[in-house]
This record gives sequence, C-alpha cells and structure tokens, in this order.
Amino acid sequence: MSLQVLFYFLLTLSILVFVHELGHYYLARCCGVKVLSFSIGFGKPILSISDNNGTKWLFSIIPFGGYVKMLDDRNQDVNIDQRKYCFNHKSKLQKSLILFAGPFANFLLGCFLYSVIAFIGIDGKAPLIGSIEERSPAKIYGLKSGDIIHSIDSIAIETQYDLSIRLAERIGDTGFISFEIKSEDSIFRNIKIPIKNWLRDERSPDFYKSLGFNFFVPDAPIIIDEVFESSPASQGGLQTGDILLSVNNQSLKNWTQLVEIIRKSPNKKLDIYYERGGEKFSSALIVESNFYNGNEYGSIGVSSIPVQWPEELIIHKKYSFISSLNYGITKTKEMIQFTTMSIYKLISGAISSSSLSGPITIAKYATSSAQSGFTFYLGFLALLSISLGVLNLLPIPMLDGGQLLIIFIEGIIGRSIPENILIYLQQLGLFIILSIMALAIFNDFTG
Repeated sequence: MSLQVLFYFLLTLSILVFVHELGHYYLARCCGVKVLSFSIGFGKPILSISDNNGTKWLFSIIPFGGYVKMLDDRNQDVNIDQRKYCFNHKSKLQKSLILFAGPFANFLLGCFLYSVIAFIGIDGKAPLIGSIEERSPAKIYGLKSGDIIHSIDSIAIETQYDLSIRLAERIGDTGFISFEIKSEDSIFRNIKIPIKNWLRDERSPDFYKSLGFNFFVPDAPIIIDEVFESSPASQGGLQTGDILLSVNNQSLKNWTQLVEIIRKSPNKKLDIYYERGGEKFSSALIVESNFYNGNEYGSIGVSSIPVQWPEELIIHKKYSFISSLNYGITKTKEMIQFTTMSIYKLISGAISSSSLSGPITIAKYATSSAQSGFTFYLGFLALLSISLGVLNLLPIPMLDGGQLLIIFIEGIIGRSIPENILIYLQQLGLFIILSIMALAIFNDFTG
C-alpha cells in the first residue's frame, strides 16, 4: 500500500469514526452522562488533550476505529454522588438514544455531503447506448445503438451513474429488468430483459458487459496525458503528448476501445503505432498482468487527456440551497435502503460473500475517488458513512444495534440480562465481527 493510498484511507476512516463517536458523545452529554475519553484509534495515545469537562480527547497509535468511554460503575469504582452521571444508571430511552446517535450522525454526514454535492452541481453523462454485442441479451430483447435509457424498473434516471446504482440494486435477483427507452427519433418504447440470480457469484460485477452493451463514447484522438514510471509504456518509449493511432494494425477511434483491447491482453505483445511531432513511430509492448477481485486484466501504464463530450450529452444540475437539502435527504434515504438490501442479499446468499471488501479495497477506492475530483470523493465518503451507520445498527453484540437489542429485550423481560450471558454475547459478537473482517481482508488479498 503506497503512502498516498494509506493517507486517503486514514483520512477517510478518521472522518467517519470522528463523526460516529461525536454522535455518541453529544447525546451522552445531553443526557447528563460523564464522558471520560474520546479517542480516534486504539492503543497507546500519541496525543492527549483534556477539556474543562474532564474529557480526554485522544489520538491513539492504532488508527483503525475509535471509541467514547463513559462513566459506568459496572466496570469501574464510582462514588455514590457520581452515579447519576453513569451511563448504566440512565433510563432505557436515554441509553437507546446515546447508542443510536452514532449511526444517526453517520446518516447526517451522508445527508450533508450529498447536499453539498447538489449545491456545487452534479455532472453526469447521458445513458446513450453505443455498441451492442451480437447475441447478447441487449441485442435479443431490442436495445439499439443510439437509444437513451429513460427509466429502469419505472424509476426515472438521468445519468450513467443513476443507471449503475439501479442495476446494482438488482444483483442476485431473478425476474426481469424493465427499461423505458427513448430512440433516436424520440419515440419511447419498453423492453424487458430476463435475469436469473443475476451476477450473484461475480466478485466484480460488470452490469453492462453482462447485458451486452456499452455506452456511447465520442471518437477522438487518444493523446497520452501521463506515462507511469516503470510501466510497459515507459519501457516502450511512449511519452506525454504522443497520439496513439493503432494497436496490432487495428485503428483506434477512442480511449474506451484502447482500454478494452489492453484489458483483454495480459502478458501479450502489442504493437503500438503512434504519432509524435508530426512523425509516426511504432513500439512493441508486453502488457502487464494485474488482478482485481479474482479477475485478470492487462494494463500498459498510461492515462489519456479527457475527451471533449458533446454538450447535449452532458447532464449538469445545480440545486438551490433548499432543493439541495431535499436532494441530500432523498439520496441518504435511497442509500440506506440500498445498503440494507445489499446486506440482506449477502446474508441470504443472493450475493456472493466474495464481494465483501476490506480496508485495502476501501483505501484504493478512497484514493481513486479523491484523484477523480472533490465531489467524487465527497460522494464516496457519503456512501461509506451511510454504510457504516447501517452496519452499526446490525443486531450483533458489541455493535450499537446489538446493544440496542439487549436494552429492548431487558425492557420486555423486565430485568437486566445476567452478567455471564452478556459476557458470552460480547464474545460471540467479537467472533462474528472478527470473522467478517477476516473474510473481507482475505477477499482483498485474493482479489
């Protein structure tokens, strides 16, 4: 893991943990609970500041998580006059609110970030169909090049990103995906593509390849923007500003075509023809082999200058202050539903457990989203924050949801659960959490 990837991972994790624990801290203070410490990370503190309320604000050496430690006479000696400030002496409602405040703070962060994105302005590309593969579901059921997808499953969409989110919701499903299509002559029609356990066992599902189509990409010269150090392109002599013309005598029309050729050619030799300063040259490259989520793909280590898209295919929406707040609330609600459904499908087996990602994958996504631009990173952070909130509400002992369940059960039975059972439940919860983390990390290394 490079220093850049590590930096963005720790930055992202620290923001999410701080917001989550701040929710617990704020409600604890509102309910009259004494907070002893607020820590980002675990283990030995490397930075400690005490405030006027007696709370120690810590930054600890192991940065994978955090905690808020409250006064509690079940695990520490407390004077009689201080018991009213103990978490365990508060009402069930107060304890529930304190526990729920952490995930709720993550939802609020997601809502705030989506509102900021909407206020800044949302850019996207129209879902215009480009090429369609022969004998693919898209071809068989009537999708045509030049069509624009107007809605999916009766939900209107405007951008390619909207379509990706809606298709992600259908992973593991059996039935039909319904599309409303606007053709080139502005006539609307409906098509249904049948699916069965759709992409259930795919570690890195490719929605569009599965359906058999690609989005339109305008033809434009492929001009190299950057050549990565020690890459096949660098070793082959390619430089910034070179115009790529063909690969193995196949003329290149756009960047997407080149990427598709290279991805399918790991460890293969490619003859690249290019133009530099008005002269034409050739270079033989051996494509580098990479693996992601168990799939092998090729790369040569170059990036291209962005293509200028036709204005009519660029969707730009800028919201007013009030409208952006409404967008943030709506988007947060959608992402809560999406995350909840994804977890249900994972538990029920509709989605393969191999799709579960760990810290390495999160770190890579954090870095790539940050490099893609400020709003991309905000969107990734919002989604991750909402996902963290939902995960913490799962009824697993040691998580907020598990503790809320215990309070609910105690309210039903009218007495506290015995200490020995609570210890067993905590051990069970720890085992479940560690097992999930181990699987996620395993998937990171085998992906």
